[in-house]
Formats: sequence, structure tokens, C-alpha cells
Amino acid sequence: MCKVLGVSTSGFYAWEKRQSKEETERDKWNRQLDDRIMFHFYDNLSAFGSPRIHERLVNRDNIKVSQKTVANRMRDLGLFATPP
Repeated sequence: MCKVLGVSTSGFYAWEKRQSKEETERDKWNRQLDDRIMFHFYDNLSAFGSPRIHERLVNRDNIKVSQKTVANRMRDLGLFATPP
């Protein structure tokens, strides 16, 4: 099968192992963080960028996260602030 796919045997088994992996703690954290980011973003009419959302996460939700992480997660989610 590996010859048909044009991949090495070890590469195939490494890929197969990654596919059957359970959700990691990092994945759970990112999912929860994404939920809170989207809540604050849409709660404020899509007008807040990463600095303001970061401030809300730190001060209101007591989540310790950097502003750059919030910006990266927002970019990955496709959330961009629009002026009112």
C-alpha cells in the first residue's frame, strides 16, 4: 500500500498514529480559549480586536494568556475587528 501511495512505511505508520490520537490538553485549551474569544468578539459587535479581547480574557475571565496568542487564535478563526 505504501508503494501505491508513494510514501515510506515509517511515514505511513507515523501518520496513522497521529490520526488515532486522542484530544490533547493543548487542543482542549485552544478549544476553550477559542470559545471565550468568539464570545467576547461577537458580544461586542465584532468591533474588538485582539488587544481589547485580551484585556477582557485577563481581567474578566481570569485567563492567563498573551496578547499575541489571542491575535494568532483570532487570525486562525478568521475574526477581524470592524470599526462601528
